[in-house]
Amino acid sequence: MKPHRDAWGAIVLAGVATIISSGIASGETSPSGALFARARTALVIISTAGGSGSGCIVSMGGKRYLVTNEHVTRSGLPLTAKLLNGAQLVCTNMAVANDRDLVRFELAGESMPALAVSSEESSIGDAVAVFGNSDGGGVVTSIAGKVLGVGPERIEVDAPFVSGNSGSPIIDTNGAVLGIATYVTRSPDPNGWVKEGTRFAQVRRFGLRLRDVKWVPMTQSEYQARVEALQDLETYCNDAYALLYTDKYADPQNRLGHRYDFDENKRKYRRNTGLCRVLADVASQYAGFASREVEAAYYARMNGTPATPQQRRELESARYIAGSAAKDRFDQFKQAFAQIYQKPAPMILKTDWITQHFKTEAMFWNGVLKGMTHQKENN
Repeated sequence: MKPHRDAWGAIVLAGVATIISSGIASGETSPSGALFARARTALVIISTAGGSGSGCIVSMGGKRYLVTNEHVTRSGLPLTAKLLNGAQLVCTNMAVANDRDLVRFELAGESMPALAVSSEESSIGDAVAVFGNSDGGGVVTSIAGKVLGVGPERIEVDAPFVSGNSGSPIIDTNGAVLGIATYVTRSPDPNGWVKEGTRFAQVRRFGLRLRDVKWVPMTQSEYQARVEALQDLETYCNDAYALLYTDKYADPQNRLGHRYDFDENKRKYRRNTGLCRVLADVASQYAGFASREVEAAYYARMNGTPATPQQRRELESARYIAGSAAKDRFDQFKQAFAQIYQKPAPMILKTDWITQHFKTEAMFWNGVLKGMTHQKENN
């Protein structure tokens, strides 16, 4: 699952308390315990250079695949995938889902234990269990719940999975995979009063279904190039917002100026350091534009009327020169401001993103930049 806010902790703990107090008598096997016994040989703990997650071995078309979320592999390839008995999987032939946050790797060995994709139609209220590396603890845990919502590409469950459960299988009572635990939502809503008192005001958890997925083969280098481009776009958008709308990059030597040093910030970019250069140039232009405010304040402090015609002419001349210079700087800044959107736009629009999943994410960042810089729709 994608990183969650600390504020979710109380909700998660409440959900766990409900599971623990399920009333199973000592010596009995819980429904999720029985499912775990059937699934354990196909459960996988994943480690990458940037974090950890979960996965499972699934049978598709007569082959065995390791399946997890694409955002798990995005934190760094190659990954390490281990079964619960410590055996390490050899992953080959990567493929990314065309329209959702899923990835699979082909595994050698047709006799390898695997889970089946559920052929049953899910119903609201059906019991499920989520098995995965909760909170990145390096152990598989069992989280029970039920189906709350059903869609063609995803399901919603109340099993309180957390960070580290990304890629965990959501298993039905037959031991088959209904979906892959993927993300949690709790977005602020200006019309939140409509949801007040309903479950939709609380945390919601979703899994992506494996049925009807179009898998797109991809080499590691093809994958890495597009992932790093998306990561750089995210960094660029965050830094552009901080530069334009916060004091994060305010120049301590000039209250109205900003400083975004190229050499200092380029290390945050994986491969598109040109994006960093755009922001450095804009910050430089903004520093010049800011001096216009200083000049305006200076003339505002000049009270009274000049005593002689010569003084009036000198003041008007000074104001004209300062105003022209300020206008030039302002025009330069407007052009630099527009570059924040215009520079990356061709790269975003012309790149072959290979999958709709990647393209959708790239266009999201394109939209963020367009809104942030107040570009018209036809720009």
